[in-house]
Amino acid sequence: MKTHLVRLLLGTAVCCLGLAAEVRAGSLFGKVIAVNDGDEITVFSLNRPARIKLIGIDAPEKEQPFGAVARQHLSDLVLDKDVVVEYTAISHDYSIIGAVLLSGVDIGAQMIRDGAAWYDPNGNHLTDPQRAVYSQSEQAARREKRGLWQAENPMAPWDFVKQQAGLRLATKKQSAEADANPMAVPPRPAASLTNESLLKMGGPAASPQAAADYSESSSLGDPGLKHEWKHFHPAGSDFTAFVPSGGKQMTTQLPLGNGEAQVNYYIAYDAESVYALTWANGPSVGESDTSVIKSTMSGFLQGLHEAWGRKGAQLYCEASSEKDVSTGGYTGREFDLAGCSVPGIARFYTKVVNGERQLFGGVAFSPRGEPNVAKFIQSFTIKGTMKDKTKSSAKVSSPAVR
Repeated sequence: MKTHLVRLLLGTAVCCLGLAAEVRAGSLFGKVIAVNDGDEITVFSLNRPARIKLIGIDAPEKEQPFGAVARQHLSDLVLDKDVVVEYTAISHDYSIIGAVLLSGVDIGAQMIRDGAAWYDPNGNHLTDPQRAVYSQSEQAARREKRGLWQAENPMAPWDFVKQQAGLRLATKKQSAEADANPMAVPPRPAASLTNESLLKMGGPAASPQAAADYSESSSLGDPGLKHEWKHFHPAGSDFTAFVPSGGKQMTTQLPLGNGEAQVNYYIAYDAESVYALTWANGPSVGESDTSVIKSTMSGFLQGLHEAWGRKGAQLYCEASSEKDVSTGGYTGREFDLAGCSVPGIARFYTKVVNGERQLFGGVAFSPRGEPNVAKFIQSFTIKGTMKDKTKSSAKVSSPAVR
């Protein structure tokens, strides 16, 4: 559970930042410089590459029948061409989610209509008109047996991913049982569980995202251990908090409106709990503070569900209550996540300063209700609003906060 929490937060930290969730009308223009697979491309825009996940579609996985064909078809449609991306959100792996338009044609709908991708009805960012077009496009492709619909019973990519996760789990369990009883004669594996078939299907070593999950989480310290805590106040920011030491701090740039948003986050273990801080600044697009926080919380919860769903698991999580914690000129809200499968709490602050949106977020999850979660969220506040003795503290050791 602890490892899943860290990977989940690493994968969805950007979703905690309402900047991404609040740009429904945002768009970017650029040239397609790479086609990563059947539903993801890389566009060069604002002097930097941006990965784009086509909204509302799911192409066959690379290991599935028609996977390579889908990628090639998307490449034939858009590679080296100028496109407009109408983006709506950021995915768990930092890709921008949006509709890709080429000369006014929705490429996602075209991929579905040509039988090169499935319509993914689980995409919460789709508009009602998009849902209608995508659904009708798939129905037409099915009737005409285009592309992947030539197969009698094609497997949806999301079902394929779950199947492979189950196979890997079964193999891991079988290996553990063999290690526990080395004298036992292992049962003859089914054809689908041989080493050769697993390599073809793509085991953990063949998954770039899985490799990233392990490498990123490994730098957060040892899970289960208690860490010394420290006063955290990034230069140039207006918030302060006490956090476990030994965490990982990262920064990324995201397109927003006519400019860019700089997004930062710090994530750390302490005992069985996970703590995350996010702070970002970027151009304001005219949204209200309250709507930013609402969208932030909505995007965060959606990111949680999507990240766990991609791992073949289900996570129930909804904010059970909301509290006004506005202070220092910032609009602030605190959300109680005690009713989630893994209990947690979240707090967000935001305001516009000289035309630039400032946003700060703090989130913590603890499967056993660790008391430091409450202490963390209470310490996360706007600089200048804490008591003098707290502000003067440069570092807090573990016993002082436990």
